[in-house]
Amino acid sequence: MTALLNFSNFPPPTGLQIFAIFINFFFPGVALVVVGIRAAGRLATNQFGWDDWLVSIAMLMSVAQTALSYFCKLYLIISPLFWGVMSLTESASDS
Repeated sequence: MTALLNFSNFPPPTGLQIFAIFINFFFPGVALVVVGIRAAGRLATNQFGWDDWLVSIAMLMSVAQTALSYFCKLYLIISPLFWGVMSLTESASDS
């Protein structure tokens, strides 16, 4: 797991990459807060229904998608390995 989080061999991220990561976490974070408030209100009034279960399941999937999207951005956009592979494929297609 520590190798997964070792970013020392990556170049420093650009402003657009930082913005993409911010967007990746900001909107799901806001949605998580809203769903949490909704669920707390519904549980407090004993009105937690099937629609709330569906919203909760969708929120869990959104959290999982956020994590996967973060690692995809990290390894496919920021990673120098990706750009090395892309330059190899471009030079092979040019010749």
